[in-house]
Amino acid sequence: MKLPGERFSDLLIDLLEEYPRSLCYSLDEGLEFPTETERVMISTFGEAMPLSQETIDMVREGLSFRNAYNLVMFAVRTAIYAARNQAPELLSISISCFIIDDGLVDWRDILVALSIIEVCANEVGMNFKDLMLTAVKFAVLDRRELVVEGYLARTPEMRGVDVMGYKIRGAGETLDFVENK
Repeated sequence: MKLPGERFSDLLIDLLEEYPRSLCYSLDEGLEFPTETERVMISTFGEAMPLSQETIDMVREGLSFRNAYNLVMFAVRTAIYAARNQAPELLSISISCFIIDDGLVDWRDILVALSIIEVCANEVGMNFKDLMLTAVKFAVLDRRELVVEGYLARTPEMRGVDVMGYKIRGAGETLDFVENK
């Protein structure tokens, strides 16, 4: 049964408020994945998919700056988990999360997130460009332009995680991303 938009929005905002503040993209930094909050968020998204524009707008209206970042963090961590477990349905949740915020997240952080999510999409055999072009129809104009013109229009080399300041560590069930230091 699909969650009604308002109920989904309220539940997601509440879960984002509970989201741990110290999470990073890496799943190997001693951080449980999924956390209890992430498990509930995955379930909540799973019940609500596919998201309607009305539902996205309801969530968007309730997002704080911090919650917008939490949503992007959740999107990246879910994409990594999807790649590790060959779970394309989780990647769809990840991409849906990614387009919800109203341009609150800094564009540079979005580029990093896109780069990691693209690697994860490739790992599960999904066409990242097609997925994003479908998803960005629901995004605000600035995000749509950033995804299409600022990210997808780049060469594959310029979209690479290494260019974004990360490196891939491991493969398959141990896939992870760590900051270049």
